[in-house]
Amino acid sequence: MAILIVTCAIQSWLLWRLARALGSLKRFEDQLTRCTQGLSLLVDTSEAGFTMLGNELGKLSDGAPRRTSSKVTTRRVATAAAQGHEVEDIAARQGLSEGEVRLRLSLAAAAVSAGAERDGGERGQVRA
Repeated sequence: MAILIVTCAIQSWLLWRLARALGSLKRFEDQLTRCTQGLSLLVDTSEAGFTMLGNELGKLSDGAPRRTSSKVTTRRVATAAAQGHEVEDIAARQGLSEGEVRLRLSLAAAAVSAGAERDGGERGQVRA
């Protein structure tokens, strides 16, 4: 009878150790799953970034378009605005941002007012 009790005690102790080992194995599996998901996200993000970088480098290597002078671009923007085109349309057609189009319109307006002041003889005066 004593042998049976000792055998049951040893088997219980072994089952308890097995349950603990399986619990730690489950935690390890969860950690491994999280690491795998993180690595997958990192790979996808890196791939997308490298693809975008390659596309941009491809655009640059196709040959840089000839840059026009700032005055010519400002004149084209001002002419388009005078013809009644919207800022968004001008930006799309000229390949500029909307902010740059607005800046060039204000530069054109300033150039026109400066030309009118020169004609008026008020040259060299500072306005407040």
